[in-house]
Amino acid sequence: MVEGIAAAGAKYFIAKVAPTIATWLADNWGIKSVGLYLGTMAIACFIALLTIIETKDVDFTK
Repeated sequence: MVEGIAAAGAKYFIAKVAPTIATWLADNWGIKSVGLYLGTMAIACFIALLTIIETKDVDFTK
């Protein structure tokens, strides 16, 4: 599958930011803060997934 430049850029950006945040949290607040950070992000992703609406039958040409 061909992906757009924006999607590739977002993947690259997120892949660089998440470890940086985790390292900073571990250095300043301890390793438990990294687990809390990862758990919070997982819950946020799950909530975002639950709020997605099916668009299979939606006519976008209107």
